Amino acid sequence: NKADDEATDDDTEAAAEPAPVDHNEPYILAVTACTTGIAHTYMARDALAKLSSVLMDENVRQALLEADSTEAVLAI
Repeated sequence: NKADDEATDDDTEAAAEPAPVDHNEPYILAVTACTTGIAHTYMARDALAKLSSVLMDENVRQALLEADSTEAVLAI
């Protein structure tokens, strides 16, 4: 898409860096998969992002919402 074509290396590197994590806090690990495509992965991402407004740091929530690929979701 057009946004991908206009992205710079700096934008890509910034998006790929995970948010800092306080290892003393409890965390949730969610693994999603779709055997017929990727749509369910994005549906799960959206549900996790909605839930994260209660359970997670706002930076993690925003990173989930902005993720544009499975790899980006996994990097978070």
